[in-house]
Amino acid sequence: MTLTSIYDEPVENNGLSPSGYGDGYYLLGSAAGPWHAPDIYAYLYRKYTMSYTGETSTYVFGYGDTASAIIAYLSLLMPGSLVFAIIGIIVFTAGEIVSYTQSIKLATYNFHYDYRVRIYGTIYFETFRGKLYWQIANLATGVTKWEYKSFNYGFSPNNGEMIAEAFYNYFN
Repeated sequence: MTLTSIYDEPVENNGLSPSGYGDGYYLLGSAAGPWHAPDIYAYLYRKYTMSYTGETSTYVFGYGDTASAIIAYLSLLMPGSLVFAIIGIIVFTAGEIVSYTQSIKLATYNFHYDYRVRIYGTIYFETFRGKLYWQIANLATGVTKWEYKSFNYGFSPNNGEMIAEAFYNYFN
């Protein structure tokens, strides 16, 4: 199995190749068939739309604020994974003190993903799923990153299951 983005799926299509079918999908990766057909490959593609959910917060940290104080404050407001994602884009001195005043903007986006699996160019499985992500932006540095918030609806988060379904449909 080509692990390129099948198990470490990017939020957006950065680093992915267009499908080549002119359908707006991007290749996540490929996998060889089961034991009795190892020379047959399934290709997993995806496209998405995103929408802003209306949730936004902005936090300002000034010169002299310490990492531990920021962590303590943010931990009162949000889950730990998000706290450390925010800490990861703040610029600190070697002594873990904020280097200069920085505004961190936190916004929530809904991503609707459509998936299809092709074998020999034919689509053998299609599905969708929806996920929420936080977009974390350091307005002073321009650095932006995504942090997973929740799975909302649709097919299992396991992309390998999509490929298995396509092989099942191909052989039956």
